[in-house]
Parts: sequence; structure tokens; C-alpha cells
Amino acid sequence: MSSLTAPKVALKLQPVPKPVLYAGIAGEMLKNLGMKDDAQIGTIQQAVSEGLIEKVIVTGKHASGRTDTFTLTIKPFNAGETVSLEVSPGKSYLESLDVGLAAAVQHAAELIVRRGLTPEFHVAWSARARANPAIIRDAIQRLNLRVLPDPPPPPPVEVPAFEPYVPPPSPPTPPKRYPQTVHTYVGPPKLPPNHVRTPVLTIQPAKDPGISFMHETSGPKT
Repeated sequence: MSSLTAPKVALKLQPVPKPVLYAGIAGEMLKNLGMKDDAQIGTIQQAVSEGLIEKVIVTGKHASGRTDTFTLTIKPFNAGETVSLEVSPGKSYLESLDVGLAAAVQHAAELIVRRGLTPEFHVAWSARARANPAIIRDAIQRLNLRVLPDPPPPPPVEVPAFEPYVPPPSPPTPPKRYPQTVHTYVGPPKLPPNHVRTPVLTIQPAKDPGISFMHETSGPKT
């Protein structure tokens, strides 16, 4: 009786430039987790490909005050660096890089829908961009990146002597021009007082350790 030998399948690996790969993964993550503005996704992808963004974060708040946070972290890279991947029609960059990474993003998308969370989007500027504020200003204007600025500090209030203090009227909140404006920051999004972060999952693809995906949940201290 002759033994059967499984046919060998030759994998066709293609070098994918890191700027293209990382921009593609960032766009797929944002699209899957609820960003509907394709133009905004495109501007973030361009900023990622230029090495101006080191983190793309999506948060979803529960009615109870808890928050789920999904973070894509991108390490610095050079324009000429590539990653060898098996790229085929109909296969996303997430799947091409790591099946577990693609599954984690899909699970996050299902969690947001299942729990009825409203996603909020954040990006963190890279160290190179933060070292020169002009780079950030140029990127926001050149790419039409719709971001929410940090709120200005409240003006000082002078209280006249021997007169009752009357608080100044609160300034009206300007309406948002876009439904899914991106928040930018240096540190992670702030938590309410007495809330703590708890890691749930971290994935760093073996094919390319330059990128990682983390799921954290946060809530009141117990």
C-alpha cells in the first residue's frame, strides 16, 4: 500500500511597504469599529503613512460609565521598510498580517454593536511630530484632519471686595461640524476619577513586531 503525500503549496510572499501596510491596517480598524467618514479615514491613513501618528484609539462608553478602549500602536519605521506577506484578492491587510489580529478587531467591532456603544476616535501624534508643533499644524491643515482642540483654560475671575460673588455665565458650547471628529492627545484619554484600566488582550503579530493591538476595559475601583 503506497502512502499518500500531501502536495506542497508554494506561498507567494510579496514585500508590502510598511507605510502602506500600517495605513491599511489603521483604516480597516477604524472602518470596522464604526468610523463612517471615508474622507476622515483617508486623512488618518495618510498621517499614519507619513509617520505622524503612533496610536489610533477607539473608545466606547457603557451606560454604567465603564469604557472599552482599543489601541493600535505603531512603532517608528523608515519609508523603505517592507513586510513580506501573502497577499491575495479579497484578503484584508489585517488578515494578511495576522489572523489573530483580524479576529481581535472583529471581536471589538461585534462588542461595540452588541453593547450599543458609541465609538469615539482618538489619535496620538508620534514623537517626531510632537518635537515640532509646526509639523502638527501643517498636517492638520494640509490633510484637513478634523480634530477637536484642547479646551481653553477658563479666564481668571476677579471678585470685587465686599460684594457677593456671581459666577460668570457659561460660554455656549460650539456645535460640532462633523459627527465623527477625531480627538488628538499626548497621553491616553483621561478616565473619570477613581477609575482604573484593566488589560483584556494584547496582540503583537509575529510577522511584524512593529505593530500591536490592545483591548483594555476601565471602570470604578472595587
